[in-house]
Amino acid sequence: MTIIESDQSHEADVIQPAEPQNSRLSAEFLDEPYVKGLLKKWDMHDGKLQLLAFHYSKHYSKLQLPELIADLFNSAALQQRQVAAKSGDKLQLQGSISGLKLRQVPASETRMDMFDRLLTAEPPVVRQAGQGDIVKCMDEVVDGVQVSDELRRLLLVEDSEHAKLYSSEERGTLLFRLFELLCIGGACCQYEDQLQTYLEVTKRLYKALLSVQKSSSGQVEVTSSVFEVTACSCESGVQLFPCVGARSNMCLVTVDPLRRLLKVLYHAHVPYW
Repeated sequence: MTIIESDQSHEADVIQPAEPQNSRLSAEFLDEPYVKGLLKKWDMHDGKLQLLAFHYSKHYSKLQLPELIADLFNSAALQQRQVAAKSGDKLQLQGSISGLKLRQVPASETRMDMFDRLLTAEPPVVRQAGQGDIVKCMDEVVDGVQVSDELRRLLLVEDSEHAKLYSSEERGTLLFRLFELLCIGGACCQYEDQLQTYLEVTKRLYKALLSVQKSSSGQVEVTSSVFEVTACSCESGVQLFPCVGARSNMCLVTVDPLRRLLKVLYHAHVPYW
């Protein structure tokens, strides 16, 4: 995947928070009792996982998207939002943001078919009979994450029996990255016993982040560009993530150039101790 570095700290022309009804990013999504309960169970609540939307009025070409994201991070609209801190407090990114490092994330999937392999793998990752239970395994800790089943072994253990079920390219797609994020969860995550719960929330999160349209052939295609923010320097010294290098840290920005709409998905791993 392409790595793009931007040291620009331009003042955004106009970047404003988008109203939910104008952004297709319903504020109710993460606040629905069912989803809210799952996020709390997965220790992704209380500001650790945030879904934001912003409109911009200045024109940016495709080659200027790193500049657009730099402008977003330097805008008052985003800096008013809070990021997580190790203490559990919430801080704000204040002052000039520079050294922004971006990685483009592939996002062309319009179906969930890639996860069907989890149901047909041998030996099984998920049992097809009954509720579709995830197969348990001996406990181990990998990258600070407790692994107690074959699904998390597939995601986290490089030489696991099922590691080659997905290629590195597939694992790098937005759809897979969101699925992995939800499966790993936060520091005190209580894992699900059935696969379907993870798939349901992954699908909704994926749809909330992206814009689509029908092509001339009638096929649905993704029109958003997706970037992962891997590093940035904040003048105030506040860090984007309180626990640098944690597997479940994620900051994604999706750009819809047709509607001049930015969406940000932020998740920070906050240590329990």
